[in-house]
Amino acid sequence: MVLEQDAALQKHSDGDFVTRRPHIVLIIPRGDAVRNFLYSDTLPTLAEQAHVTLLSVIHDEAFTTRFSPFVDRIIPLQEYDETKLVHWIRILAHNVHFRWLWSGVARNRFEMYDALLSKPQQKILRWLWKRLVWGLANRPILEVLTALERRTTWVLRPTRTFDRLFDELQPDLVFNTSHIHGPASSLPMRVAYKKGICTAGFIFSWDNLTSRSRIFVPYHYYLVWHKRMRDEFLGIYTKINPDYVIVTGTPQFDFHFNPKNFLTREALADYVGFDPSRPFLLYTTGIDHHFPDEHRMVQAVIDFMQRREIDFQLVVRTYFKGTSREMLAIRDRQEKDVYFPLVQWDKQGPTSEDQRLYSTMLRECSLGINAASTVSLELMMHRKPVINLGFDPPGSKLPTYLRWSKHIDEFDHYIPVRDSGAVLVARSVSDLETMIKIGIREPDNATAKQQKFLQWMFGDMLDGGSGKRVANCLLHLAGLNKLQWHPDQQPKVEFSLIDQQPQISVVIPTFNRANNLYRCLRLLQQQTLTAFEVIIVDNGPSTDRTNEILEEICREDPRFFYIRTSERGAFVSRNIGCEQAEGNIVLTIDDDWEMVDRQSLDYIVDCFRISSDLGVLGLQHDYQLDLQISNGARKIILWLRRFLVLHFYQPGRITRWGRVATKFYYLPKDTRTQVDHVQSFCMAFRKDIAEQVGFFPNVYSEGYNHGLGYRAETELCRLIADQGYKIESSSIVTGLHVGAARPKSVITRSVDTETVQYQSRNHTLFMLRNYWSTRTALLFLIFDIILGNKRQPGIIHLFTNPRFLFKLQLVRNSIRGKVQGYRIYLQKAS
Repeated sequence: MVLEQDAALQKHSDGDFVTRRPHIVLIIPRGDAVRNFLYSDTLPTLAEQAHVTLLSVIHDEAFTTRFSPFVDRIIPLQEYDETKLVHWIRILAHNVHFRWLWSGVARNRFEMYDALLSKPQQKILRWLWKRLVWGLANRPILEVLTALERRTTWVLRPTRTFDRLFDELQPDLVFNTSHIHGPASSLPMRVAYKKGICTAGFIFSWDNLTSRSRIFVPYHYYLVWHKRMRDEFLGIYTKINPDYVIVTGTPQFDFHFNPKNFLTREALADYVGFDPSRPFLLYTTGIDHHFPDEHRMVQAVIDFMQRREIDFQLVVRTYFKGTSREMLAIRDRQEKDVYFPLVQWDKQGPTSEDQRLYSTMLRECSLGINAASTVSLELMMHRKPVINLGFDPPGSKLPTYLRWSKHIDEFDHYIPVRDSGAVLVARSVSDLETMIKIGIREPDNATAKQQKFLQWMFGDMLDGGSGKRVANCLLHLAGLNKLQWHPDQQPKVEFSLIDQQPQISVVIPTFNRANNLYRCLRLLQQQTLTAFEVIIVDNGPSTDRTNEILEEICREDPRFFYIRTSERGAFVSRNIGCEQAEGNIVLTIDDDWEMVDRQSLDYIVDCFRISSDLGVLGLQHDYQLDLQISNGARKIILWLRRFLVLHFYQPGRITRWGRVATKFYYLPKDTRTQVDHVQSFCMAFRKDIAEQVGFFPNVYSEGYNHGLGYRAETELCRLIADQGYKIESSSIVTGLHVGAARPKSVITRSVDTETVQYQSRNHTLFMLRNYWSTRTALLFLIFDIILGNKRQPGIIHLFTNPRFLFKLQLVRNSIRGKVQGYRIYLQKAS
C-alpha cells in the first residue's frame, strides 16, 4: 500500500535529511505531445527534481535513446478495445453534449451527418436519433450521462493491467499530456483517478472545448492555455472547482521565443532552396478532408505570383497528417519560385529539427497565408501579416457543410480572431491578391492590433516559459518541497509557495503513541499546501519516543512545534493548541489520523474560502481503505450494515431521543453533506467563531481520570451552528483513522467500565444542555436508561444482547453515568 512506502524524508548515512523526490508519470498518447512536453523545458525541469516515468504510445529505439537520460522508465502504452455498451453510451453522451453546447462546430457536424445519408431508412433513423438527442440536451441529463459513461467504463474496463502497474509504480502524480486525440490515455487516467492518485490533464488546443467531444475522463486538475480558456471551460463544466483549473500557457509556443531554435535566413534558404535576398510567402495547408480542393487555392497564389505584379517566392508547408494527391502533384511539378520543403515529422510527431525549421520560416517570411488555424496565432507572435481564406477554392463546388468560410464565420474559437482586425480575411481571389500586395508593402499595418489581440487572449503567458510553468505546476501538485536539514547548520526550510502567515493551524494532542504520531507528521509534510503550522500538545507528558521524534521534526521544519503539559485529556490539549494557533482555520486531528491525500489541507482551506457560511468541516474516515486493511469478518459486517445504515440511520444527525449518529463513511461518496456534528479525529473550524464560544467546553473533561472530553466536539458543533454557520462532513477528500480500522473492533471495542460510565454521563449531560428541556429531562432520562445505545447500554440490552448478561457491570455503570449526568446538569442549572 501507499502508506507503507518510504517517508517524504530519507536519512542518509551521514545524518543528513533530504527530500524524497516525487514520482511523476507522464502519459504520451500522441506525437504532438512529444513536441509540447518532451522537447520543451517541461521534461528537463521535471527530471531535475523528480523521478519521471513515461507511459507512451511511442517507444521505438530512437525515442528511447533520446529520452532515457531524463526518465527512470519508458513503458509502452497500449490501447484496449472497449465493449459496445460503453462505446454507444459515449456516442450518445457525445451527441447530447454537442446538441446542448450547439457551437458552430456542433452545428456543422450535425449538418454533415445529415448530408452524408442517402437511403430513406438511414434518414428515418437519423431523424429519430436527433429527436432523442434533442430531448436529452440539457445540463442535468448530460451530467447523468457523463456519470453513466464513467461508471460503465470503469466497471467494464477491458483489463486490470494499469491497476497492477500503478500499484507497482506508486506515483505521486499522473499527467495526461493530451486530453484529446489520444484514446490510449483514457483507461490509465481513469485507473489513477479511482486509486486516489493525483491526476492532471492538459487541454491540448484552443478549439478543443467547442469543437471536440465532452471531457469524460475525470481529473483532479486541469491545465489550460490562458484565462479565457479557463473561463470557457468552467462555463461548460460548472461542477469543477475553479481553483483546480490552472493557467500555465502551452509549451507549444515556447520554441518561437527561444533564439536557440532559430536558423539563419541563409541556412533556411539553403535547406528550402529559395533566394534569401527576395521575400517569400509562407502558405501552410490544412488537413485535406477539412479543407478540400486546397490545391486550387495554392494554384491561385502561384498564378498571381507568376504575373509578377509584385515580387515574391512561395513556400508551401504541407500538413503531415493529410495532404491530397493533387497538392503533391503541384509539388512534383517543381515550378519556379515554388518550394515544398520536406516536413520532418515521424511517428513521434514533429521532430526538434522540424520545429527549428518551422519557427525560422515564421520568423523570416514576409507574410503567412492559411485557411483558419493556429498558424495565424504563431504568425502574430512573430509580427507577420496574416491572410485567412474566407472563400472556397476557385472552381470548386463544395457542399454547404464543407464551405471554407464556416471556419472563420461560424466556428466559435476563431470568431474573435476574425473580429480583432489582427488578420486579413480574403473573400475572393481578387481580395487575396490585393492583401498579398498590402502585406508585403506594409508589413506593420496590423502589428498593433495583433499585439492587442495576443495580450487579450494570452495575457503574460507568451514568454517562452510555459514548459517550465507546467513542470513547476506538476511538481507542486506532486507535493514537492525543498526541505533539507544539516545537523551542523542552522535549520532552514525553503518553500517556493509558502506564505509567512499560516493559512491553517493543525492541532494534534498525543500521549505515548510515537509510531502513529510519526506517520501522521510525515504525511503532513507531504501536503501540497505549504502555508500551515502544526502544534503538537503532549499531554502526559509521554514516556515513549514521542519527545525524541518531536524534537527531530521541529528542528528540521520550523512549521512544527510542540507543547508539553501535565494536564490530562485530549480536549484540554486541543484547547491549549487552539489558543496558540495563528491560522484563521484550525484543524484538530488525532495522532493516528493519516492524511493520505496530499491535497487535504488545500481542500479544507478552499472550502472555507469559498463558503463564507461554513463553520465546521469534518473529513471522513475512508471506508475503502478501511476494507483494505481489515480482516474478512469486518468486511462482511461492514457491507451488511451499509444497507441498514443508509435506509434506517441518518449519519451525522442528532435526534431529540438521544441518538448522536456517526458512521459518516456511509454518506454519499464525493460530496459535502450538511450534518449536525462531526468527529474530532479530523475536524476543521473557523478560529474566530470557535474562540467566541470558548473552543471545546471543559465541562466534559471534568471528573474523569483520563479527561477524554467525550461529546465536547459535538457541543462545539452545536454552539457554532447556533451562530448561523453550517456544519458539513466531506467525503471528497478522506483519510485513514487507524484507530477506527483495527480488526479488534469488528463487533465492539473493548472498553472498561469506568469509560462507559464517563461516556454515559457526558452523553446525558450533552442532551440535557442542548436538546432536553428541564421539564422533560426526567422523562427522557428514564427513556434513555431503559433503551440506551450501543456505547451506553440500557436495561433492554440485558434481554436483546446475551453478551451483556456476562457484563452486568457495564450496564450498571452506564445507568449510573446517566444519573450522574442528570445530577451535574441540575447542579449547574441551579
